[in-house]
Amino acid sequence: MIKSLLALACLLPSTAFAQSSLSLDYLTMSMGLFGGLALFLYGMEKMSHSLKQAAGSKMKQVLATLTKSRISGVFTGAGLPPLSSLPQ
Repeated sequence: MIKSLLALACLLPSTAFAQSSLSLDYLTMSMGLFGGLALFLYGMEKMSHSLKQAAGSKMKQVLATLTKSRISGVFTGAGLPPLSSLPQ
C-alpha cells in the first residue's frame, strides 16, 4: 500500500507537467509576491497607528504596570494573547 502511494506521488507531478505546457513567469510571480507583501505591511502599519490612537496612554500605563518585573512580563505575554482572542 505504501509503495503504491509513493509510486503514485512520484508520478503525479511529472504527469501534470507533461500534459500542460506551463511555464513559470518569474516577473508575474515576484510582482504578486511583493505587491501582497506591500499590502500586508501597509495594513499592519495602519492598524498599529489606529490602535495607538484608540488606546493612547492608558494602554501604555496598564502594560507598564503588568510588566514591572521579568516574571510578570512573561506571564502577561503568555496570558494576554489567549484572552484577547476569546469571543465577546
